[in-house]
Amino acid sequence: MGGPGEDARRLLTQLFEKCLAREGEKEAWVLNIGTEVVMGTVVNTNGSWLARKLTFLGFRVSRIIATPDREEDVVEELRRASSRGVDLVITTGGLGPTYDDSTSKFVAKAAGVEEVLDPLAYRLLLEKYGGDESRITEERLQQARIPRNSIPIPNPVGTAPGFALCVGKTLVASLPGVPREMTAMFEESIEPHLRRTTGFHVHEASLVMVGPREADIAPLVKRLAREHPDAYIKTHPSIDERGRSVIRLQIVARAPTEEEARVRASMILEEMIKRLREAGVDWTPGPGR
Repeated sequence: MGGPGEDARRLLTQLFEKCLAREGEKEAWVLNIGTEVVMGTVVNTNGSWLARKLTFLGFRVSRIIATPDREEDVVEELRRASSRGVDLVITTGGLGPTYDDSTSKFVAKAAGVEEVLDPLAYRLLLEKYGGDESRITEERLQQARIPRNSIPIPNPVGTAPGFALCVGKTLVASLPGVPREMTAMFEESIEPHLRRTTGFHVHEASLVMVGPREADIAPLVKRLAREHPDAYIKTHPSIDERGRSVIRLQIVARAPTEEEARVRASMILEEMIKRLREAGVDWTPGPGR
């Protein structure tokens, strides 16, 4: 018999295969839970990090939502995701030992189940304290209470395990809000499963242009985006230290294979460079292509 981490990862494999079995493009939401986030006390780096990760795993990320630590808000968003048929929701925050860490209760209510002291989550927690049950205070024990029928997600950095379960046809995976813990748990226990489920690969190509204003190339970008509606084509303007206009053109292409995605993104980029020359746009390459 393996340790609790090995047991949890085996059960997570089964859960992800069951909940993400639908064929075709998959949609994902990111739900960042924390009053400190919506008050602006903490910058929501978790949202952008997860959205980029999910995008490059082949998901179509259509929401990044922040809510306070309030039951009705979290339950509303989770039920809305389930009713819309969203495939995956990643939540962050609210898994610690303090009085306002109530994400497990909120997710349990959204799923219509009880919050329970989970034996496997308890084993993961106990392992963090060297098997010494006398160190498991009531506050620490709170971290092993997760929604019934959910699978705990091992935390290689901190003490609080996450958890995952199906809410209707939506897979909900809840991670801590501490960025170092969240990223480690995602990359170790979630990302490997997601790579096998989307059926899409994503490649990004970019071009940094020094000189033109965004308005100078807007008609060219608009036409290119119209011709390639399935690709994400966007300009990002800035000013460099010498006061010059700098435009970064971002192209994100999706395809069934990694090579097809790379070729498609490169083809769109080369087409844009050709049109810039034909239109007589004055620009020089900047760093970062």
